[in-house]
Amino acid sequence: MKKINLALILALLLVVSYSLQAQTTPDDRLNFTIGDANYMTLRNNGALYLGEAALADTDDRTCLEEDNYLFFVDGKGVFEEVRVKVSDYWCDYVFAPDYELMPLPTLKRYIQQHHHLPNIPAAAQIETEGLEVADMITRQMEKIEELTLHTIAQEEKIQALTQAVEALQQQINANKD
Repeated sequence: MKKINLALILALLLVVSYSLQAQTTPDDRLNFTIGDANYMTLRNNGALYLGEAALADTDDRTCLEEDNYLFFVDGKGVFEEVRVKVSDYWCDYVFAPDYELMPLPTLKRYIQQHHHLPNIPAAAQIETEGLEVADMITRQMEKIEELTLHTIAQEEKIQALTQAVEALQQQINANKD
């Protein structure tokens, strides 16, 4: 009930601010219009639609699974801050001793075959299904942590090779004398 009240308050503020007209529909939607243009719809489940989503019959938007969402914006938005709550897991498991980091040659073959990183959806999937921001942030962080581990391993190899080269240089210099 609290979410519905917040959506209704926002809708009423917009009505007052922009002189929108409110109309109910037979399917219990509350449409807000200026003249003949519909700019906002408040559904009976508390979902608030802004922009073109308010104009369309959103029941046909299969990718939205609208019963799961309370706020739709069909268009761009500007926010000062957005907090995304990650409730399932975070990817620090990458740093666990038993985590198997994919070797770079295997990763290279995977990318050549699939044209995207492992555990990251392909472009075609994102284009048709969209993405869940919290899930994608977690997946990206997993990749950042994996890259960090690869970088640390490469630095260790570089240090070892540098020491070996310096030892060989010392042997060469010692043999010259």
